[in-house]
Amino acid sequence: MGSYQNAIVDRYHGWRVVPILEWLTGDGCELDDSNELLRSLAMRMLLERAPIVSLRLSIYDAKRNQPGWSAVWSIGKTIHQNRTAEPSLTRPGSYLSSHISHVDRTRKCCRQRLEKRAKNEISSYLQNLASQGATDYIHLPLRTPSTGHDSLAIVTDRIGGFEKEDVCKFDALALAFAPTFAAVEQRRRLPGSRTS
Repeated sequence: MGSYQNAIVDRYHGWRVVPILEWLTGDGCELDDSNELLRSLAMRMLLERAPIVSLRLSIYDAKRNQPGWSAVWSIGKTIHQNRTAEPSLTRPGSYLSSHISHVDRTRKCCRQRLEKRAKNEISSYLQNLASQGATDYIHLPLRTPSTGHDSLAIVTDRIGGFEKEDVCKFDALALAFAPTFAAVEQRRRLPGSRTS
């Protein structure tokens, strides 16, 4: 049985993926706000004891000629909703050298272990996370071509960072999260939507 299958049927030790997948394909699909989807996903992951302290949902859609959009959830804080890209990130050089650009261009996962990393080895964004106690960062592409380059970043403060099984579970979760997110985001963008 492959690693995705093992994650989906909860054969790995630790936190469970199946209840989160069930929620995503049920109540999660009924939401009409991507900010609320991210917050609810975080709550479901915490309920299953996933080792997370922050999630960031990002969209960059060059076809729409608009700055990037993101929502950021951090444990114990109010969600940062409907954020647009900072001016520094809209400059081509800054964006192209960022970890977000790497994920957008390659559509591959970007992982940065933050423990014991020299400041000059990581971006200022990751330096900020590390200064707050983050130990590991993983940024996953979401397979939602209709909405542009979408991605999900996951952060932990657990000593030693994420385990191999965590990363596999996140991969499986991202595959299932993408279609739910695409449907919710499409509703969010509808004219007259309370969150558009």
